[in-house]
This record gives sequence, structure tokens and C-alpha cells, in this order.
Amino acid sequence: MGLRRATCYGGSSVESSPTLAFFVDRSAGSWWAKHTCAKCWYAPEAHAPDVAARPHLNGVTKHKFIDHPGMETDDYYCGCRGWD
Repeated sequence: MGLRRATCYGGSSVESSPTLAFFVDRSAGSWWAKHTCAKCWYAPEAHAPDVAARPHLNGVTKHKFIDHPGMETDDYYCGCRGWD
């Protein structure tokens, strides 16, 4: 199995490292995976009955929150759109 990769929205891909700019670990069991629903990609808080009932969610989160199994790649920013 190869080393884990991180991708930028601009298309760049490099070896994953927490030192990358705006790095997000999206592996199984990571903070991201535990706070992203596998079904709808919303946070756990959006699944609370009082929040799920809000009109802007339109029933999207009316199910039990399920931890995401993780993604094949992590996220980072390569600087492709500038730094300012």
C-alpha cells in the first residue's frame, strides 16, 4: 500500500502531511470522519431534532448521524488561487 495523499481543489496531489497549508485529515477515525455524516455530509449538530426541522435543511438531516468511513485522500491548499 502506498503513502496517503492529500489533494487540493485546484488538482494538485502530494504526500499527506499535517504541515501542509490548511491540511484536513479525512482518514477513517479522524476528527473529520467523526464529524461528517456518511449519509448527508452534515455535522452531528444538524441532526438534532430542533435543527433538522429547520426549513433550510428541508428534511435532509432527518436520520440518525452516521460517522463517515473516511476518504481515500486528505485535503490541503496548494496556493493555486493565491494567498491573499
